[in-house]
Amino acid sequence: MLMTTSDADRNELYNALRDKLGLDQTSTLMSLLPPDGWRELATKDDVRLSAAEIRAELHTELGQVRGVLAEIKADVSELRGEFGGLRGEFGGLRGEFGELRGEFGELRGEFGELRGELRTEMAALESRITGAMRAQLIAIVATVATMQGITVAVLAG
Repeated sequence: MLMTTSDADRNELYNALRDKLGLDQTSTLMSLLPPDGWRELATKDDVRLSAAEIRAELHTELGQVRGVLAEIKADVSELRGEFGGLRGEFGGLRGEFGELRGEFGELRGEFGELRGELRTEMAALESRITGAMRAQLIAIVATVATMQGITVAVLAG
């Protein structure tokens, strides 16, 4: 049975060995002894048991990590699918915007034509109004001249 060794016990052993072996040999021998006693040293069985426990813990942790990685892979796959859908929707929107650009171009062309037609119609209307006003003015001048002639004839007469 192994007993625990106190600092006093180690000191007593050191002093006894120093007297028998000398200072250098005693220091060498004491440096080879475990500082806290033999109970603290691990045996091969202790190391095997610890290694088996560590392996079991690692195996459990590795299983959990694999589970988390599987979840992450599933999430990434789902996101890829969603991004693919979004790409399709954006492609559709691009097409619709292209169609709208074409329609706006057509509307610009139609408004340009309407503007030209309106200018032409306004010029024709202005010409007709100017002609009608000239004819009215000539008729008014003729009426005034006729009335002056009648007035002169009445007064002369």
